[in-house]
Amino acid sequence: MWNINLYDSAAPKPWIERVKKAIRYYSKDKDVILSPFHKDTVKWHPWAECKNALDFAEIAEAFIPHTHNEHDNYWRQASRTFFPVFYKNSMTHRKARSSSNGYFLSH
Repeated sequence: MWNINLYDSAAPKPWIERVKKAIRYYSKDKDVILSPFHKDTVKWHPWAECKNALDFAEIAEAFIPHTHNEHDNYWRQASRTFFPVFYKNSMTHRKARSSSNGYFLSH
């Protein structure tokens, strides 16, 4: 299922133990896989969670981190302001021309 060798001596031991525990509690009927590299992944993207401008602003905050450099923060804040407007407009435009499958930003 995973492309890692859990018994590789070069892998950090605490990490191996966490992966083993996660695998042990994984339930195909209950758990959702969000990995583009896994064959059983669900079709999901962050934009599917956005219902209004505030949702886009929250994603922009998460995607574009703050910094201690005042000059960098100006550009990052500008990006955080632009990001929600751009994607909300993009979503509205693509939603109008897409099918009803709900994955209008995945292509």
